[in-house]
Amino acid sequence: MLQYNVPDFRNSLEFLTLLAKKRGYLQKGGIPNAEQASTAFLDDWTGAKLSYHCKASENRDLPAYMPSRQYRLNL
Repeated sequence: MLQYNVPDFRNSLEFLTLLAKKRGYLQKGGIPNAEQASTAFLDDWTGAKLSYHCKASENRDLPAYMPSRQYRLNL
């Protein structure tokens, strides 16, 4: 995720492990604490530190399956 500046990941556990390493949430022996990272992630989500919307596309053309006369917006 760009917000956390972590490398690409394949699943949620890998993301939480990378986030734990990035934030220094480590258990004894240097093992990443995924539970603490998940709590921090949820705190960020509920505290509005994460935006959960997509940026609008620069391309304002409609997809081929949408007739222009029916769905054209005046922007």
